[in-house]
Amino acid sequence: SLLACWLLPTTARVTIESFPPHVVEGENVLLRVDNMPENLLVFGWYRGMTNLRHAIALHYSLTAKGLNHSGRETLYINGSLWI
Repeated sequence: SLLACWLLPTTARVTIESFPPHVVEGENVLLRVDNMPENLLVFGWYRGMTNLRHAIALHYSLTAKGLNHSGRETLYINGSLWI
């Protein structure tokens, strides 16, 4: 999964960390986003290619579940994703 951000300032350095760092299939993981710009309007998590059909979750003032949302994911306002 990858966090997609559009129109970021060139100085922004969004980072994504996995907690725990090593996960076995079937275990939960937090994909924590750091340095999210305050003025960001939209962000989304996708499974596979960055296509809205593959969306897990999107956020733009409110959160919308994508077609690939399985019910196991939680999207936080700071951009982090719990799977």
